[in-house]
Amino acid sequence: MFAELTDVRCYYRVLGSGDPLVLIPGLGATSALWDSVATELARSFCVILADNRGVGQSIPKRPPRTLEDFSVDLVELMDHLQIARAHVMGLSLGGMIAYQLASDHPSRVDRLVLVSCTHRFSPYLREMARLLGHALR
Repeated sequence: MFAELTDVRCYYRVLGSGDPLVLIPGLGATSALWDSVATELARSFCVILADNRGVGQSIPKRPPRTLEDFSVDLVELMDHLQIARAHVMGLSLGGMIAYQLASDHPSRVDRLVLVSCTHRFSPYLREMARLLGHALR
């Protein structure tokens, strides 16, 4: 399914029922990254899987410039799905986005799970992300 958000036509899937759980993939990964665990999690949660702006089937209306851009995309997706508050789990860059979401919109995040991530881009990480982005293009 797609949600027409301010800066992205966001591809997303919803599985299961229960408390909402937003799963955020890492750099260059699509929501399919979570497929090996999504079915199991969907037994207890309403799992929301989305491709980040500019990745997979999500089509950007403008490229993301900051982590806040990704965070706003998720808030808008939650609004589209009429979800006031959700558990949020992010992997790698997805963890950084999840952290930004919790920092900017604490009332929207119930529990936060950060997997294999940092809280900011150091000069080294910035250069690695640039090189990875170049390789992906």
